[in-house]
Amino acid sequence: MPADQPNHAADDRLGALVADLVDCARNLPNVDAAAKLRVLVARVALAAKEGADLTRAATELDEASRAALEDDPWVMLQRAAAELKSAIVPRKAEARAVEGVS
Repeated sequence: MPADQPNHAADDRLGALVADLVDCARNLPNVDAAAKLRVLVARVALAAKEGADLTRAATELDEASRAALEDDPWVMLQRAAAELKSAIVPRKAEARAVEGVS
């Protein structure tokens, strides 16, 4: 396909991704981080609607959403659980190895 012709399949996929972002933003809790993320999602949606370059808006959204995850209590709980599991599992394997040798 020539570069000057629109790629409708890519446009459809991009539209679906932007729609998913808008839905996700609606489900965010009402806190300061969510308000900032909603503004950034709106920028992405507007840029997509206008056919503008999404690079800056998508990058800002990615960075802000990653920062929000750092403070998310669910993510922090999952990290703590994973850390606990990784501390326990190797010890059990070591204990089995010692028992098998004796």
